[in-house]
Amino acid sequence: MGWAIAWGCLGFAMVMLARISRRMGQYTHARRYYRLLYIAACLCWLGTLFHTLLAFNGLAQFSEIVQNSVYVLLADGMPALGLVIALGVAWYYWSWLLAERD
Repeated sequence: MGWAIAWGCLGFAMVMLARISRRMGQYTHARRYYRLLYIAACLCWLGTLFHTLLAFNGLAQFSEIVQNSVYVLLADGMPALGLVIALGVAWYYWSWLLAERD
């Protein structure tokens, strides 16, 4: 259950980052890639929902459900994909902070 809460909080952080990136993009006239952060947050929240539903299902044992590929794709894969998308978009928008200036 702890992972579900962590993925949900990461989804919330992605929404906050999207809102900040949108405002910065208005001033720098950057493309609207920040919308991908909202999609990434939805993927995290859907993974949280599936993780919670499967955890409270009670019909399958934990050792059986972890080996199930549907569980891995829905509960763990979707948030991981959302995190990869969010890292790429955040790097695109905020890499100017790390650029070396002469």
